[in-house]
Amino acid sequence: MTDDSETRQEVGTGSVAAPLVSLVVMSYNQAGFIAETVAGALAQDYPNLEIVFSDDGSGDDTFAIIERAVAGYAGPHAIRLNRNTPNMGFIGHLNHIFSLCRGELIVYNAGDDISLPTRVSRLMAVAQETPALLIHSDAFEIDAAGARTGAINSRRDALDTMPITQAAKAMALCTGATCAWRPELMTRFGPIVEAPTFDDLIFCFRALMTGGVAHVPEPLIEYRVGVGLSTMESLRDLPASALEARTQRLLKKLDLRSATLRQRLRDCRTIGAAELEDVVAAELAKVDYGIRILRDPGCDRWSRLRSWAALRESMRVRARLRKKLNVGV
Repeated sequence: MTDDSETRQEVGTGSVAAPLVSLVVMSYNQAGFIAETVAGALAQDYPNLEIVFSDDGSGDDTFAIIERAVAGYAGPHAIRLNRNTPNMGFIGHLNHIFSLCRGELIVYNAGDDISLPTRVSRLMAVAQETPALLIHSDAFEIDAAGARTGAINSRRDALDTMPITQAAKAMALCTGATCAWRPELMTRFGPIVEAPTFDDLIFCFRALMTGGVAHVPEPLIEYRVGVGLSTMESLRDLPASALEARTQRLLKKLDLRSATLRQRLRDCRTIGAAELEDVVAAELAKVDYGIRILRDPGCDRWSRLRSWAALRESMRVRARLRKKLNVGV
């Protein structure tokens, strides 16, 4: 028992013939999806698995559904339950689960996605062949009702051809729902301190800076699209006349980008990646400047005239913002 969570060892012993892997199901207000997620987790065929069901203080029946689903479990996996009280928020919850998991590999499962039975086995097989700190796979996309859309989500080609300097600025790296992490992603860099960001944006960049990522070229999870914490509303959904609403939505996107870059800047400094630190710092300055302009269009009326370079950069940033607000992203 801790001040902010309650953890219980429930059932199961696991096998000592294979390295211990942790499958962590992170849930929050997902009562409509969690039963299928639990079933997928329990169906894993890996022989030495602990499954940590960690709920972030849901206000609905999510945790009760988890408790009922595992109450009669008599399978081979060790089952552990955790409920955060009070709610920690996504990043706080993400940091916390590393203290709950004991495996050599931590396989992430969002509370609305469904792992296929071989998922943990396939991810661990690749993990044993590479020192990469992050392993990701492809995914079958499903809609809110759980039906496959026919699309397969894969980030392999994009990451294989992306220079690290581009990854330092990118807001689309791997798909977090497909990932497995080594604990070193946290012990080497420390906890994530910027709350308005997401696991894939931080962990994938950390892994790329420390030897790269590994990929399993097959769908191992059913990934629910159009729902979830990371779903961002598009400016295209709003008419051009709704300037204030469009501005606020763009600010939300830029706040996410700014927080992500601030965390990456810290991570670069942690491992002494000076060249990447310069790339991230320059991009962060542009993003934060755009945020200041949106919140106060006259904020740099005089300071931007300090040099021709500052003036040109100011004009470029303003032109990009006008394009986003008028055309949409």
